[in-house]
Amino acid sequence: AIASAQRIVLLTHTSLDPDALGSLLGLYFLLKLNFPKKQILPIIFEPPLPNKTYGQFIINAQDNYSIASKYLTAADLIFMVDTTSINRAVKGEEVKRVLEANALKIIMIDHHATSDRKQALLELRQPQASCAQWIYEIFAKHLNWQINWQAAYNLLLGILGDTRNFRYLPNKETFVFGYVQELVDKLGSKSNLREIEESLELKLPSKGVAVFKEFVSNMEIEGSIAGAFGESRHNLSPTEFSEVGTCVLYSILETVKNVKIYFTVRPDPDEKGLYRCSLRSKGNIDVSALAQKYDGGGHKNASGCGIYAKGAKDAFKQIWKELKQLVSN
Repeated sequence: AIASAQRIVLLTHTSLDPDALGSLLGLYFLLKLNFPKKQILPIIFEPPLPNKTYGQFIINAQDNYSIASKYLTAADLIFMVDTTSINRAVKGEEVKRVLEANALKIIMIDHHATSDRKQALLELRQPQASCAQWIYEIFAKHLNWQINWQAAYNLLLGILGDTRNFRYLPNKETFVFGYVQELVDKLGSKSNLREIEESLELKLPSKGVAVFKEFVSNMEIEGSIAGAFGESRHNLSPTEFSEVGTCVLYSILETVKNVKIYFTVRPDPDEKGLYRCSLRSKGNIDVSALAQKYDGGGHKNASGCGIYAKGAKDAFKQIWKELKQLVSN
């Protein structure tokens, strides 16, 4: 399929995280290296992660859905990485219709067990801790593609980001340490793990203190469940607002003793009445089924979804109710 395609579009899910961005750009550099004459176009629908500038590689369709429709219509092949949901891969009803119309051009690469797709050219789904490690396994290990330091850097970003520096790496996936060593060897003198780790460090925006206080004031902890929500942005950009929620998720909720499930809720930056929920769990508690119920996705210990509600508080209460039922079962 790749050999016969001239124009290849790459997509990942909205609400970018390190694994989404690392998988998207890791595959981009793999394709560029091994098929240099092909046109490879990564498209996102929001700015890249904070502290990362990838404008020279990525088409940002945040304010121009028509450009996304144009490239998707002209594509010979479309990769969707770290998601199998068209609703999570693109924004805009027209763009979604175009992608649906081209479903048989899509190759999906995802590390989650479930899929809502009925049509695709090929699905490569394998439950793993990160999509980036799955991409490395497919292309470097199975297909023996050449890999350069740029691909290695981004795949490491994805692996370390989605496993939280190996905190969420299942015991059965210790083989990933071997992958990481191979990828580090590819970096050579170009970059190092410390640089990647620093890019993944949680950084509270200086003007985000008021929002942080709002999340904390809207925090609840009961038994094994902890959660918080924020409604007001206080002039923060969508990316900065998301960063504050991430800080609350990991700097406070994750560290509370005896808590097994923790989550945050915040408004979607583009769609009124839609609220984004980030779900995390420890041990054998699976939160992915709840995320899928609300057209989300993820893996057992880290998932996300969107829920329609009158406000962040109502969305929070609904998720809290669902999680109490999950724990009682």
